[in-house]
Amino acid sequence: MRSYSKEIVISFAALVLLVFAVVAFLRTVRVQQNNLDVNIFSLIPPNAEVTFTINRPDMFRKIPGLYAALGDEIPSVYLSILQNLSLESAVISFYPQGSLCCVQTQAPGDIVDFLFDRFKEYAPLKQEANKLEFYYLPDAENRFLGYYTYKNVWVGSYSSKLLERTGARQRRSEMMLPNEMLDLFEKADKNSPANIIFPVSLVGLELLPEFAETNYLAADLFVSEGNLCAYMYLPAYDEKIEMLLKNFLEKHFPMLLFSFQISVDGGKVALTACAPVGN
Repeated sequence: MRSYSKEIVISFAALVLLVFAVVAFLRTVRVQQNNLDVNIFSLIPPNAEVTFTINRPDMFRKIPGLYAALGDEIPSVYLSILQNLSLESAVISFYPQGSLCCVQTQAPGDIVDFLFDRFKEYAPLKQEANKLEFYYLPDAENRFLGYYTYKNVWVGSYSSKLLERTGARQRRSEMMLPNEMLDLFEKADKNSPANIIFPVSLVGLELLPEFAETNYLAADLFVSEGNLCAYMYLPAYDEKIEMLLKNFLEKHFPMLLFSFQISVDGGKVALTACAPVGN
């Protein structure tokens, strides 16, 4: 009888352990699924002037001369995060009031530790809004770098309005980007180190009849034979369009000298713009 009772106790204990194991497994799967469901591209506020989507940070940071070329466009703290930490992907978007950096990583705390070390002379200011904790670190020129973490995402900006607006949208799982922009993001080559999306109005193409039904353009960045290249499709191409695109690139990337090559891919006009990059 004692042996039978002992077997019942052991069986019950094994069942309890099995239930706890199943619950723990399901909880882990749920957390991982929640993290996977976060699309950092969908977090950015609408009306961005330029959006960099960095698909493969390990490849992006190895592009020779890229950080020097982007130094005037992207805040140095964003570049330092991309250069020094292990990340899954990142999106950097630019607005008239400032820029926003969204990073997807399994260890957002590593970014926080990196920033604390970088700004170790100052204690961060903490504020709460939209059920999120925002931290602000004093930087040069009386600016404050703000950031928050949510799930597996770190979001930073020097604009508190951009930062809090993004946090509120993320909490509500709200997406406000134009369908055309989302479509370009979905069709972009995710195997390339990065993609760029920008409105045609930023280049001055919106007044041309060939671009009447086009609001945004997208380009895939890659490296070929010592050149940094951008590959993109256009509704049309002529000397005026080439001049506007070259003016746009020279304005934003003055350290790079681009040359253009036109081809036809699937009945579409394809432009490849390449510039030599240093070691």
